Amino acid sequence: MMKFQVTYRLTHPEYMPTISHTTFSAHTHQQLDKAIIRLVKKWEEQGYTLRILAVRKRLPVPP
Repeated sequence: MMKFQVTYRLTHPEYMPTISHTTFSAHTHQQLDKAIIRLVKKWEEQGYTLRILAVRKRLPVPP
């Protein structure tokens, strides 16, 4: 299982734009794509526009 950090920009006509990030776990790039699509739909349903800025593989934190 790989972990990916997705950084995105949210814009809305009534609010100031913001940049945020979330982490997804996925076995394949197809699973990652599906997770990103769900994220986009979630925000679009609330009237936001979401733009993906970066997708990075998260490295494990050493103990």
